[in-house]
Amino acid sequence: MRCGLLDSESPITPTGPINDSPFRTIPAMIYNGLPVELRQTIGGPLGDVSEDVPIATDGNAVVFRLSQRLTRPAEELVQDFVINFDQVIPRPFCSSGPLDFVYVVGPVHLRQVTSLDRGGDYGFDFQASGTLYVTPVDPMSGTPTGPTVQAVVTESHSGKLNSRFHFAESFKLQMMSNEGDADYSSLFVKIHADSRGRDKYRKVEQCGPEPSIVTTTK
Repeated sequence: MRCGLLDSESPITPTGPINDSPFRTIPAMIYNGLPVELRQTIGGPLGDVSEDVPIATDGNAVVFRLSQRLTRPAEELVQDFVINFDQVIPRPFCSSGPLDFVYVVGPVHLRQVTSLDRGGDYGFDFQASGTLYVTPVDPMSGTPTGPTVQAVVTESHSGKLNSRFHFAESFKLQMMSNEGDADYSSLFVKIHADSRGRDKYRKVEQCGPEPSIVTTTK
């Protein structure tokens, strides 16, 4: 109401009954973690309970009637920074099992731009890229178990949202090998979804001479 955008004659109207009372329950484990003041506010037992607590309600909701638009300036926000990886992680692709870990070192540059124009159209674009060095290690001791290889990573995400159309898409490419190394591995993933139903997904993982391809198109 403080925003001044509500209808002056009828700013708030009730919907009438929507659901019966009580409406669902609060699990006992969650309820026992609530402060006593909140238990009192919702009209529930003040002490701990062993059974789920019904949620009391009058069954009505409230509708706020807007009568004018909020005028706002166009805005663009940029985040741009570098993360220096220096950690042991599970092998991200072509893993041989749950104990297949690698030590990853190197910088990754991340940049994200989000925008909102005066008409309310929202958009975002995220980019990440870097060259890393990857060493197989024993996850229990951290001892190297194989040679260090070079990895090139690139990733992008983008999307748009307005009253007429929206979409989101993502692209990822990760490659590991040394120059002239026959033991080449890579992961390629692309996904797209939009409000017109043009949904697509493709994944290609290569861990040897022949790639494994998963493609789903809706």
